[in-house]
Amino acid sequence: MRSRHGQRLSIDDAPGHLATPADSTDFRELLLQVLDNGWDAVLLPEREGQVSSLRVHISHDGWVAVHASEPVELKVAGL
Repeated sequence: MRSRHGQRLSIDDAPGHLATPADSTDFRELLLQVLDNGWDAVLLPEREGQVSSLRVHISHDGWVAVHASEPVELKVAGL
């Protein structure tokens, strides 16, 4: 998936990914890879061009933690 976007560096050399709303399909694919392979991941959402206070930690041990320094509204598609 990284090579489709011109990324030639290894995941060790370039561990971050920037996803825009136009990349929602690729983002879902990456998130599924994280879950399927038991990787750790940290999601840092942005709002209006600024990284928000929300942090989503996905652990290889099978848990997800959501942290925020201020109240946030979480919306889940389909619910």
